[in-house]
Amino acid sequence: MNDMTTGDSIVMHLGNTETVFKKGTWSFETGVVGSIQKENYKLRKQIQQLEEEKNLLHLKYEILLNLCTQATVESHLKDCEIESLKKIS
Repeated sequence: MNDMTTGDSIVMHLGNTETVFKKGTWSFETGVVGSIQKENYKLRKQIQQLEEEKNLLHLKYEILLNLCTQATVESHLKDCEIESLKKIS
């Protein structure tokens, strides 16, 4: 077991695995667990990015739906006004 302190982190070597204590948590830097941990972090970031993109697309969809509804209502009102003018003349 090898321990080293580097600035604000503690590095510990156990066999082929290197663990680091930073900001109150231990993380694996090397070995199978370390690569899995790094892959999980990347996947969490990707999930977060996709969630944000989904939220933006949902907002755009709602705006377009509102615009279409407004255009339909305006068209219907104009059609009704045209029909009423036809009846008068």
